[in-house]
Amino acid sequence: MSDTKFLGIYIDENLNWKRHVSEIYARVSKSVGMLNRVKKFLSKACLKMLYDSFILSQIVYCNIIWGWASNTTLEKLKILQKRAVRIINHSQYRESTKQIFKSLNILKLVNLHRLQVLLFIFRSKNNLLPLACSHHVKIADLPNIEINYNLRHRNEFQELSFRTIARENYIAISGTKMWSRLPENLKTIKSICQFKRELCNYIIDQY
Repeated sequence: MSDTKFLGIYIDENLNWKRHVSEIYARVSKSVGMLNRVKKFLSKACLKMLYDSFILSQIVYCNIIWGWASNTTLEKLKILQKRAVRIINHSQYRESTKQIFKSLNILKLVNLHRLQVLLFIFRSKNNLLPLACSHHVKIADLPNIEINYNLRHRNEFQELSFRTIARENYIAISGTKMWSRLPENLKTIKSICQFKRELCNYIIDQY
């Protein structure tokens, strides 16, 4: 399989991101091993700081791009993240991680991707994107009478058609679908810092 590395991202000819996810897995695996070796000597707070520095930084970098990979491709990385949070929490090897993620205030891999996508949509809605990215998502043009009749539509985006999975994963399609499922109180936030904080809380509350 041919691929190329651009800005630290391995882009393969099929855009399945297997090579890139494998590279991340190798780096994160070493960091998880390091956490395991020092867990007896450090508190949860210190272990979480190491997680943020050596693991989160790896799995969040350009996640908005490679995070569209299939569940099968991402599965090993998901398992590795679960192992990391068990180590931070000083939990048993097979203990359920559902409440651990919530208590440590850590987003799961799939939700890190969701966060990055929704931050992109937020920036697009509020004209905070660079010009090179601003054309991907557009607010729908709705008649004033319709907006007045149903205020829920004022934050909706133009809907695009698709026939393939690759097209469905286009941020203007999948991203706007994610946005449409958000509560109205999140959609109307104007500060990106507040939006990110409230969105993280909203996601973690669902664990």
